[in-house]
Amino acid sequence: MRALAIQLQDHVKYRDYLTNDSVELFYKSAPLHDIGKVGMAVISTQPW
Repeated sequence: MRALAIQLQDHVKYRDYLTNDSVELFYKSAPLHDIGKVGMAVISTQPW
């Protein structure tokens, strides 16, 4: 995640949005996204 964001910092389309702070925020929050996917899979397989 971090490597991709760092590469995209040089792209003209993303240059203004991908600051060093936002790259760090994405890097730190990416695992939370994965936890949410696992949690939703568990909830969706429950036989209510």
